[in-house]
Amino acid sequence: MSNGPPIFAINVTNFALITYAVPAARIEAHLPRSYDLDVFEGPEGRTAFVSTTCFCNHDFRLAGVGYPRHTFNESTYRTYVTHKGRKGIYFFGRYLGTRRAWASQRPIARHTYTAKFEIATESSGGTYTSYTCHAASDQGETSFALQAIDQPDESPPFATGYELTQFLTYRLHGFYTDSLGFQGHMPVGHPRMNPVAGKLSAARFTLWNELGVVTDDEVLDPYSVLVIAEVPFTLYAPRFLV
Repeated sequence: MSNGPPIFAINVTNFALITYAVPAARIEAHLPRSYDLDVFEGPEGRTAFVSTTCFCNHDFRLAGVGYPRHTFNESTYRTYVTHKGRKGIYFFGRYLGTRRAWASQRPIARHTYTAKFEIATESSGGTYTSYTCHAASDQGETSFALQAIDQPDESPPFATGYELTQFLTYRLHGFYTDSLGFQGHMPVGHPRMNPVAGKLSAARFTLWNELGVVTDDEVLDPYSVLVIAEVPFTLYAPRFLV
C-alpha cells in the first residue's frame, strides 16, 4: 500500500531513547491484540523492549509548503511491534509541550497529553556531556539525566551495535489507539540514525511504573541509552489500521 504524499515535515533534535529489556508478558498485558510484539529469548525467557524518548520537534510544518511552523517538545512511551509484516512502534503514551500541539493530535491519538518541559543539553561534535529532561503533567512524569559519548556496543540478541540501533530507531510505522478506541497507523519517513550511546544517572518514568512494565529497581539499569543530535522526519496521513 502506498503511503501517498507526505503531509508534515519536522526536524527532530536532541532525540534521546532510553530502552529496557523486560519480560514480554508485562507488555502483552497492555498491548492491543492487533499487534505482534517483537520478542527474543533472554536469560529469563521471552523478552521484549520498551523505550522512553525525549526530543524537540523543531519547525513542525506542512510538507512542501514550509509553513505554518510550530516548535514543541515531546516525550513518548513505546514498544516494538509488527503488524502484517510492517515493523513499527506502538505508543502507550505521548506527552507534548504545547496546547497547540496537543489540540491537533489528541483527536487522533487517545493517549496524548500536555506536559511542561524543562530540558538542558551540553553537547559537542555529536556527543552529549549532559542531557537532562523533566516533563511533568497531570498524567505522570518523565525525568532523566544522562551522558552519551560512546559508540553503541553489541548486546544480545544483536551481533553489532549498528544492528541494535537500527532495530530500535529505524521504524517507519507508528501505531496507536485512536480517540474512538480503534487502532490507527501513521507511516513516517527518515534516514537511518547513527546515535551515540551513553549512561543513565537518574530517571523516573511514571507510566512504566504504573503499568508494571519497568519497576523502581530496574529503572537505573536500562538495556541501552542512545542520543542523536538531529534527524529529519516526514509524516504521512494517519489512517485506520487494516
